[in-house]
Amino acid sequence: MAVLYLGACGPADKESSSGDSGADGPIGTLDDEQDYARFMHAIALPLVGVLIELEDRTSADDPAACPSGGAAAIDPALGQVTFSACQLGGITISGTAVLAQGASAGPDKSAFLAGAQLTLSGGAAGLVLMQLAELTWQDPPTEAGTTWRASFENGMSGQICVQSSGQPCS
Repeated sequence: MAVLYLGACGPADKESSSGDSGADGPIGTLDDEQDYARFMHAIALPLVGVLIELEDRTSADDPAACPSGGAAAIDPALGQVTFSACQLGGITISGTAVLAQGASAGPDKSAFLAGAQLTLSGGAAGLVLMQLAELTWQDPPTEAGTTWRASFENGMSGQICVQSSGQPCS
């Protein structure tokens, strides 16, 4: 489950969606629950891959390549991940997040990201302010075996929470 705090502003440039959480076309700015769910759906699996790559890194000078370009580096002393034009699911992410807990051992793995300020471009646009994100997956990670829960601070409507099950957050 992932808890993610995001803020975005500006006019929306959206394609219609049938309520599905998938990233079926550009999201534009993140304005409502559907936008945030599509954002998380788009980045969750590739983000898990990047976090797995960062798991054994011992220096910010040893970045992991993002799936479609860009990089992510971790400063183990600070527990801070820096995304540099990191392309995840058609969305380019730049900024920093705290890795509160890295991938855990066993068949079910999880990671927690907190306190992030991220800039989005490409398939989504805006500023993302993250409180906490929890991603869980089975090894090897697959879309079907990866779940997330995210709550966002949206300047337009207050707090928004979404999760991969599509059910309202409690």
